[in-house]
Amino acid sequence: MSAPLPLVESLSDTIKRVMPYYKESILPLITYGKNVLIAAHGNSLRALMMYLDNMTEEAILELDIPTGISIIYELNDYMVPTRSLLFR
Repeated sequence: MSAPLPLVESLSDTIKRVMPYYKESILPLITYGKNVLIAAHGNSLRALMMYLDNMTEEAILELDIPTGISIIYELNDYMVPTRSLLFR
């Protein structure tokens, strides 16, 4: 019998799930010059933004991520954000 699925997911658990997917599936597309659209729930976006913006866990928990608002990241050749744009 398998263990029951958790009813909630902590930010730490979300980071463990999101970051491998980002590095293995999304970054290669960006490396090949593709534009990638990511639509996700708050904690998944927090995990990714925490990584991209090099934020502490405390700082990302204070960040208000607006619903339905585009955030565009531009990355350099080293896949490091050079700027982010927020569109309302």
